[in-house]
Amino acid sequence: MKLLITLSVALISTIGWGQNQISLDGCYKDLESHYPIAKQTGMIKIQNDLEIDAINAKTLPQIVLNAQATYYSDVIEIPIPTAGIEPLNNDQYKTTLSAQQLIYKAGEIQAAKKLQNTIGSVKSKEVEIQLHQLKLYLNQVYFSIIALNQQLNLLQERENQLKQTLLEVESRVKNGLLLESSQQIINIELLKMKSLNKELTAKKLKSLEVLSSLVGKNIDENTELTIPLVDQSINELNSRPELEFFQLKKDEITNRSILLNKVNAPTLSGFATAGYGNPGLNMLQNSFEEFYILGVQLQWNVFDWNFIKKKRDALEVNREIINTQQEAFQLKNNAELASFEDEIRSLEQQIENDMLIVELQEKVVSTTKSQLTNGLITSSVFITESTNLFEASTRHLQHRIALELAKANYNTTKGKK
Repeated sequence: MKLLITLSVALISTIGWGQNQISLDGCYKDLESHYPIAKQTGMIKIQNDLEIDAINAKTLPQIVLNAQATYYSDVIEIPIPTAGIEPLNNDQYKTTLSAQQLIYKAGEIQAAKKLQNTIGSVKSKEVEIQLHQLKLYLNQVYFSIIALNQQLNLLQERENQLKQTLLEVESRVKNGLLLESSQQIINIELLKMKSLNKELTAKKLKSLEVLSSLVGKNIDENTELTIPLVDQSINELNSRPELEFFQLKKDEITNRSILLNKVNAPTLSGFATAGYGNPGLNMLQNSFEEFYILGVQLQWNVFDWNFIKKKRDALEVNREIINTQQEAFQLKNNAELASFEDEIRSLEQQIENDMLIVELQEKVVSTTKSQLTNGLITSSVFITESTNLFEASTRHLQHRIALELAKANYNTTKGKK
């Protein structure tokens, strides 16, 4: 019963009371901010802002400088003698500076910016999905460290009990009440436990390295992991980022379709050209002259051979593909949730059975210890029963931690933050 109380207290408290502690929620936050792919979120924001600036640039005047030198094998000549009109030079020169300003494009710029913002949201959501998928792995690593810590604590508790028993046995051996082999058997068991301690410690250090790489912080063996009692809410709505991702992809298709509708809309623009050349606008003036041209231009693609319609149909096919992907994801997600629910119910039943076994085994160990010190049984019998208690306690501990892990995995699979 004493051991059950010890285990229960351990599972509702922290592993220690030092200042250097971390929690599962804290690890989630560190994963989302420090893991390498998390840096992509800021990069995507910068990239999206640049793309929007590029779209806005289309509303600014487009300036083009052009310089041209040509030689013509023949030029225009007046067939009748005309006073004061010289024939054009065969070599001609012209430099122009042209500006064109978009006046009207039926909302194409706004539609393009809306589409680009949706694309940026899709990319950010993809990063969020990758980070969320890592949480299941983080859960496994985090709770494995807790399990190893608790096993080491349990191992230390058993070692202390065996050492206490060894002192009593040594006293009986000196007084000739027990054989020396009784003392040796307990020493052998202590050596086995020392070896197991090294093995578990090595596993713990390896797991700490993995956790450190996930959260982007140095977590050593002196760092204390808090043991969460996870609140599992079965009736809570599913908030997996994948569901938002599928909706954003559909929004992207909608915005692409809207933008397509703007492509063939009338485009009204104004233009101005200033130039200097020989000849100028007056082809009969054979000298370098300044000139300028002002005007407006209307362009309208009235027939595109069903290009827009075909592109729109292709987008609708893509929408159906996304619908099937979303349906497949939801089926898989629901199956995973059902599996975790079954695991949680099974572990709860196992824990109840474990508690009964540990309680009964504690009584057996107490009895065999008394029999050993009174010379009624050998050390081997006591060690066997002591080992049975240790194994039963370990199973109970593992099931308790596995239950919290299953609940954490359930919440992660459901998208709970």
